Amino acid sequence: MKTNELQLQFKNEVGKATQIVIRFPKPDLTEEEVQPVMQAIVDAAIYKRDGELMYAQVVGARYVEREVKSVF
Repeated sequence: MKTNELQLQFKNEVGKATQIVIRFPKPDLTEEEVQPVMQAIVDAAIYKRDGELMYAQVVGARYVEREVKSVF
């Protein structure tokens, strides 16, 4: 079984990598479509964990395709 996901990559307030994973995304999204949405997430500044912004800087986005083959 193949699965696809779109990983939105960010850095948090202290510079650690963090991401949002979207399962079954629309295929063939462009930077011009994805980047403004990611920037809106950063600008909203509403996602916090332990008092730190989880999404403070846009890093990038990528599609990830996985194939799982069951043995039994």
